[in-house]
Amino acid sequence: MRRFIKMMLALLVTGALTLAINIQLVNAEISATVEFPIAMLNLKSRGQLVSCYIELPEGYSLEDINVSTIMLNNTVPVDLEAPISTGDYDNDTIPDLMVNFNRTEVIEFISTQHIRFGNVTITLTGSLYDGTSFEANAVITVSSLTGDVNCDGTVNFYDLVKAATAFGFREGETKWNPNANFAQPWGGIDVYDLITIVISFGGEL
Repeated sequence: MRRFIKMMLALLVTGALTLAINIQLVNAEISATVEFPIAMLNLKSRGQLVSCYIELPEGYSLEDINVSTIMLNNTVPVDLEAPISTGDYDNDTIPDLMVNFNRTEVIEFISTQHIRFGNVTITLTGSLYDGTSFEANAVITVSSLTGDVNCDGTVNFYDLVKAATAFGFREGETKWNPNANFAQPWGGIDVYDLITIVISFGGEL
């Protein structure tokens, strides 16, 4: 009888250890990569979305990502109504997942950090369907200066060039640049945006 009890206890302990190991593996964090196609954010500009591309390390599939769990700095949730797609944005043969965040919410979060100009570390987190968490970090440059399209803290000729390159393009189109959209009508770069930049010419932070 004692031998039987010892065997049962041994099995229970082994099972508990196995369960603990499995739980630890499921909850293990993996390091992902995130890239922002426009790694600049003017806090005074307009636009609807902030896009980014996520890559997982070898051995993990983008199809396993539970998109609804993705957040920026544990504050801004992914916009599930915005476009979501897979591809190879940076042409490195590693598939990536494109997701979007509400631009206004991202700007509001950064504003609460009292950052007017400089680099900001963005931390993206999420989980796979099996519970495995992943995390990625990226640095973007922000500016609160109207007309500062390239977010270098000064409004000058280079900002006009950036805006001119995006002239006539609307949100979602190839050369659209939300950092140049300073005047109504929102969602497109036009002469009113160029005029706003000219009026702000010479401004500095």
